[in-house]
Amino acid sequence: MEAPIFPRLALLLALVCVACDGILGIGSTTSTLALPVPGNNRFSQNSMDDPNGLAGLRVTLTGAVERTYDAEDFPVEPFFVPEEGRVFVAVVLVAPDTPGPIATGRMDWELEPNRLWDLRLDRAPWPLLSSYPVPPGETADPCRMGCRGYWRFEIEPSARNYEEEALWLVLWGVEPCPEGAIC
Repeated sequence: MEAPIFPRLALLLALVCVACDGILGIGSTTSTLALPVPGNNRFSQNSMDDPNGLAGLRVTLTGAVERTYDAEDFPVEPFFVPEEGRVFVAVVLVAPDTPGPIATGRMDWELEPNRLWDLRLDRAPWPLLSSYPVPPGETADPCRMGCRGYWRFEIEPSARNYEEEALWLVLWGVEPCPEGAIC
């Protein structure tokens, strides 16, 4: 005698949900990752459609998260990520009429449970984490209050908008604010 269709369907759906959670990083997780559009200030050239800015940007995530984004994909709205594992990031910036990339970099970080991750890119002389500059070689660490790290990647001198310009990647990771609370 054949088993009723409803229990078999329920079992199949349960297995699919478990597989999606384990493979794709979706399901009961509370951690997310976003890649917002970089802000602009008088030292930044962050335009996603200007070839002197970030128009030639490509960000590739591997490891616990497998995705690739080009400049036209920004902003990347928050999406669910696993609660554990390591994310590897490769950043490439190209410019028209320049052979090869003008800036490249790699970084990685360990995921943690219950985190809102924000990965921000900036083309500026220093990371926009504080009100003071951090020139190359400086030991001051402006990374505070949710900032998990920052990385400086050299821009090919012929492609810089000004001498001190570099490509910066800044990672933020904070716990979600409890419902009804002001954080």
